[in-house]
Amino acid sequence: MKVPGPGIPWRWILLAIALLALGFGVFWSVKYYQTHSMPRVSLAGTPVGMMKLEQINDTAAAQSAKLSVEIKTEKGTKRPTLAEIGVTLDAKASVRSAFEARRLDDAPQSLALWDERKLPLDLRVDKDKLQDYLRRHAGDDYVPPTEPTLRYQPDINEFVLVPGSVGRGFNTDDMIRQLQQAAYAPRHMVFETTDEPVQPSVPDSAVGVTQDKANRQLLLRLNYLYDDKLLYYPEQTELASWLRFAVDPSKGLLAIQYDKARIKQMLQDNIGASIDSFLNQDATDESLRLTNVDALVNDAVGALEAEKSFEKEVNVTSVKQNSGLTE
Repeated sequence: MKVPGPGIPWRWILLAIALLALGFGVFWSVKYYQTHSMPRVSLAGTPVGMMKLEQINDTAAAQSAKLSVEIKTEKGTKRPTLAEIGVTLDAKASVRSAFEARRLDDAPQSLALWDERKLPLDLRVDKDKLQDYLRRHAGDDYVPPTEPTLRYQPDINEFVLVPGSVGRGFNTDDMIRQLQQAAYAPRHMVFETTDEPVQPSVPDSAVGVTQDKANRQLLLRLNYLYDDKLLYYPEQTELASWLRFAVDPSKGLLAIQYDKARIKQMLQDNIGASIDSFLNQDATDESLRLTNVDALVNDAVGALEAEKSFEKEVNVTSVKQNSGLTE
């Protein structure tokens, strides 16, 4: 069937109307979701889909208010504020994650609207602050476990194990896990002292791999040269002072960290002293100074991590005496 006049078929008219409707729908959706969250999103157990930022913010505040803590010991019951036990709720980050949900994820998951996206409040716990609160208020009811670590022993030029010890009263790692889980459904939480021994996050037996790696690092030779002249290499005691050890509960091991500030200071002091002794002893108007120290620090950390010795030419610059100016 044709319409009067030019004879345009109805199907083309209907197609044009459908395309216009589709275009309007897309335009409306884009405009709407610029100011509203995507559908099928929940925050801390409460639906926040298709809400404005202000509404999500109100929801986050209401859900955050539901989280409270009670700590019971032989001395009585304490009801600390979240801040007192090191718990931080970031309302802005919570609202932002809910508002951006499904937008920034991959398309297949974003379009799976039958699967509700469940998000927690942005909650962080400062373990040191939590332990400090328990020490002050639980008294003898709480003894935290001590984690194993490594200590450098100069007489044998090796790191040796300092064993951990068992604690009692409260398992702070378990408390933190429960608090983080509560970010999905905030509620009143009660923690009581336990007679069960509290084991360190990392057992002594798990430290051996780190100990072996640290001792291999002590055997490395890091030579710093200028024009093929050896200026400095760190002795084993110096290399040992560059290493720090920190527990990584998520991996159940003792991790090696590198004290970059100390490494930088030692390189500046020792290489700088050698430059003065060997290169600047006859200087009158100008002298040489070490440059690009940060790059040397990164090279040192990289060599330690890779367990590879090296010979590294340092960079220097010419400085006019008593002027501080460089050429």
